[in-house]
Amino acid sequence: MLTQFKMDCRLHKADFLICLLVELGGFLLGVLLVYIIMRTDNEADSWFCLGTVMALVAAVILVLFVGGFGYSGEFQLAIAMGRTRGAFMGSYALRLLLQIGFAYLLALVLYRVELVVYPLLFPTVGNKTPFLFLTNARILLPAGLGLLILAMFLGAVYGRWGRKGMWVFYVFWLFGCFVLPRLTHDEFGSGILDKAALGVRTLYQAVSPNVWAILGILTAAAMTAATIVLGKKQMVRL
Repeated sequence: MLTQFKMDCRLHKADFLICLLVELGGFLLGVLLVYIIMRTDNEADSWFCLGTVMALVAAVILVLFVGGFGYSGEFQLAIAMGRTRGAFMGSYALRLLLQIGFAYLLALVLYRVELVVYPLLFPTVGNKTPFLFLTNARILLPAGLGLLILAMFLGAVYGRWGRKGMWVFYVFWLFGCFVLPRLTHDEFGSGILDKAALGVRTLYQAVSPNVWAILGILTAAAMTAATIVLGKKQMVRL
C-alpha cells in the first residue's frame, strides 16, 4: 500500500497546489476585509486574524468537497484497474491526511504573517484574540482526524447512494454554517436555528468534557466502521 500511496501522491500533486491557491485566496480576502474594517471603523480598538480564519475555512471546504466527493470517482477508477477496496481506501485516507497536514502548516505560516503585518499597518491597536489552538496538539490532532473521518464518510455515503447521499452532507453543512456560529450569541431568537443553537449550547454545558471526549471517539469509530462497510458494498460502474 505504501508504494501505491507514493504513486497516488505523485499523480495528485496538483491537489496540493490547489490547496495552496485556495488557502491563499481565502487569506487575502480576510486580510482585505480586516484592512477595510480598520480603515473605516473609527471605534475599532483591536485587529483580528481574519485571514487565517478564512484560510482554514477554505481548507476545510476543500477537503470536504474535493477530498470527500472525489472519493467516489477515484474509487471507481481504482477498482476498475484491479486494486482492492481496502488498499485504495487506505491509500486515499493517507493522502487526504497528508493534505490536511499541509493545509494546517500553510495556515500556521499565514497566521505568523498576519502577526507581523498587522502591527505595521495598525500600530495604535493590538490583537486581543490570539489563536492559541493553532499550536495545541490536544485540539489539532482530534480536529485533523475528525476532518479526515468526516470527509471519508461523506465520500463513502455519496459513492453508495449518489445524490440521495447529499442530504447527509447538507445536514452537516447547515449545522456548521448556521448553528455553530450562533453558539457565541448572548441572546437567542425564536427561530429554528436559534433554538437548535441554544439546545446545543445547553447540552454542551450540561455534559462534562470527558463524556464529550468519549462520545467523540465513539462517533468517530462508528463513522469509520460505516465508511469501511459502505466501501465494501459500493457498486463498481464500468
